[in-house]
Order: sequence, then structure tokens, then C-alpha cells
Amino acid sequence: MRRKQVLSLSVPPDVRAWVEREAGERRMTMSDFVVELIAKGIQADTIDRSVARLEAAVERGGISAELLRQALATRFMVEKLARGEVRTPATIGYDADQYAAAELTRRQGKP
Repeated sequence: MRRKQVLSLSVPPDVRAWVEREAGERRMTMSDFVVELIAKGIQADTIDRSVARLEAAVERGGISAELLRQALATRFMVEKLARGEVRTPATIGYDADQYAAAELTRRQGKP
């Protein structure tokens, strides 16, 4: 059994009465019921934060835009290498990134 530590909480009388009633209905101790509520709250908060991060990424085009940017940069490099148009091999990655950024900007401007 895991060792437990004490956490004292001061709550209004109506909250305590609610906890007592709900714990009793579930045949749980008040401590176990409150720990369960805290664990569920932590899980819900973690899920809410994860959803908010994903929504923000989708709203600003983060995930799909990044995949598209990488695909455009790769296509640029492959085309330049296939045509023999690489003048400075050390800058091909930079050139590809610049092309991809410009292409994304152009595509976002279209309806």
C-alpha cells in the first residue's frame, strides 16, 4: 500500500455536506472520494490544455502548414537536383525553405 500524506482543506459547510453525501452514496470514505475528484480534475485539465494546444495549431495552420512546408521544400530540392540547377549545394536547404515560405504565403492569399 502506498503511503499517504495529509492534506487539510477548509471548505464551506455546504461543500462538506455535499462531499459527505456523495461519498456515502458511493460507499467511499470522504478522503477517497475527494482524491478521486482531484484526480479527475487533473485529468480534465490536462485534456483541456492538450485540446487548446491542438486547436491553436490547427487555427494557425500549424500542423498542416508545417507538413505542406516540408513537402514544398523537399519538392524544390528534388526538382533543382534533378535539373542540375544547384549552384551552391551548401545553400540548397535555405533556398528550399525560402521557396516553401513564399509558396505558403502565395497559397494562403488565394481563396
